[in-house]
Amino acid sequence: MKKLIFFLVLTVWLMSSTSAFAAPGQAISGGYQVVDTITVGNYPLGIAFNPRNGYLYVANASDDTVSVIDGAANTVIATIPVGSSPRGVAYDPRTGDMYVSETFSDTVSVIDYVTNTIIATIPMPVEEGCFHPFMMAYDTRNARMYVSCLSYTAIAVIDTTTNTVEALAPAGSSPEGIVFNRRNGYIYAASDHNGNVVVIDGDTNTAITYIDLPITGSGGSIELGYNPRNNYLYATVSDADSVVVIDATTNQIVTTFGVGDTPLGVAFNPRNGNIYIANYGDGTVSVIDSTTNSIIATIPVGKGAQWLAFDPRNGNLYVTNSIDGTVSVISSKAK
Repeated sequence: MKKLIFFLVLTVWLMSSTSAFAAPGQAISGGYQVVDTITVGNYPLGIAFNPRNGYLYVANASDDTVSVIDGAANTVIATIPVGSSPRGVAYDPRTGDMYVSETFSDTVSVIDYVTNTIIATIPMPVEEGCFHPFMMAYDTRNARMYVSCLSYTAIAVIDTTTNTVEALAPAGSSPEGIVFNRRNGYIYAASDHNGNVVVIDGDTNTAITYIDLPITGSGGSIELGYNPRNNYLYATVSDADSVVVIDATTNQIVTTFGVGDTPLGVAFNPRNGNIYIANYGDGTVSVIDSTTNSIIATIPVGKGAQWLAFDPRNGNLYVTNSIDGTVSVISSKAK
């Protein structure tokens, strides 16, 4: 009888688990399909695509490595040791190199995309209070990498021609999500503690204005994504289970809507204009129609979904599942 009760409980748990249905090859709502699951390192967080070699770079926070995935074969082809607790990954289109923030080392490493080896390590200005580098955004106009200092009120500005920190740009308390707007040359950084988004002029590294979010939660993560089609920003407020849409032309709030449990990373699909949100708490990805700002599909992935990257070569979306130590591959060709 005890075995029967255990079996029934286990069955109910599996049926209620969102991640249990994220099997490769299974059709998902809206025509999406999880086509593969790739095992990477421990607690994968940031992920970014490199169009020069077709590889995706995954920061594994708990074992201090970066996994390199060949997007053509969906296999790990290299594992690169980096600094302590890597979090964010960003691509430099000028050189093709990848930048990795190492939160507990207070450094940013630069990976050569040809050899997949570290060619530079950039210390953060901790003497000026810039601790715990987190997310990053590349300014294509000025060849600068902007790095959010999670334990401070500033953004570190890296000159990628010399790989040195040249300035600190102002931000709110505990900046995290950060994006570059190629239309106006501005950098946007979200403050976890202040519940706002600072707008930074990339030419002067000064704050132009601050955009207050209508919902802020209680100090959880606020990440950012950018849609170049409509010039909108998408801010995920993790402990409010919501997304705030901002018109970057007017710096005004467009709308706010709920998504999954604990939303974090944001990705844009240039093929269809959709926005994708990784929901950490329920292991799903919300698909947003950016024309209507409504959810058109919910895709189960792995446990602890964190960040996303789109591969324009194959049309697939890659999602890091931090608790599972995997990356889910979602086919978006149907949409």
